[in-house]
Amino acid sequence: MSIVSNTKEIVDLIRKLDNQELYQKICDLRDEIFDIREQNLELREELKRLKEAEDISNELKRDGNVYIRKTTDGTESGPFCMACWDYDRKLVNVRKNNHGGLVFLICNICEARKGKTS
Repeated sequence: MSIVSNTKEIVDLIRKLDNQELYQKICDLRDEIFDIREQNLELREELKRLKEAEDISNELKRDGNVYIRKTTDGTESGPFCMACWDYDRKLVNVRKNNHGGLVFLICNICEARKGKTS
């Protein structure tokens, strides 16, 4: 049996005993258990997100002012904005813009311009 089903069973038994004070305490306990379960779920999701970000960090290699992602199977993707990853942990592709012999890598999210000569 799970904690939740045990708590529900206890609440039903106490209700039959007609002890209002004990019934209220058990109901409060049940609410706290639900809160703890919700917090546990949120923490598990946060842990998963952090592990995924760590895995991605281990796959990123700096190439000038951008990141290139090289996965364990050898495929590469990118380039990605360094500022967006370093600040927000978001992989954002940058686009190339050729302007008078210079190639600029532009991030549409943070508008960071990273100059690079061709």
